[in-house]
Amino acid sequence: MSERHPEISIYGASGPVDGVLVTHEVGECLLAHCAIHSPSQHPLASAPLRWRSDLLILERVCPHGIGHPDADGLDHVFVVDGEMAAAVLAVHTCDGCCGSAPPGGVFVD
Repeated sequence: MSERHPEISIYGASGPVDGVLVTHEVGECLLAHCAIHSPSQHPLASAPLRWRSDLLILERVCPHGIGHPDADGLDHVFVVDGEMAAAVLAVHTCDGCCGSAPPGGVFVD
């Protein structure tokens, strides 16, 4: 089964995309913490979610409008696709709202 999430914005390589994100249902989460159904306690856990269709990852959008890879989403990538994939997707432009810049991350003012 699947669940529709109209509240999650979808972005592609060139900006916003029309559509509705469809995911697994509650109770079908792979890990104990799920970015959509049961986020862990991290600095951006309550920030709006955005699906990056170009990167195939969920981001949390901080109050400054910057997309930070969701911590629970990265955990999922780590389990499914491995450490290297998670490390690559963790690199992002960062203003510090997610807790700290990842290795290779870039702080912005």
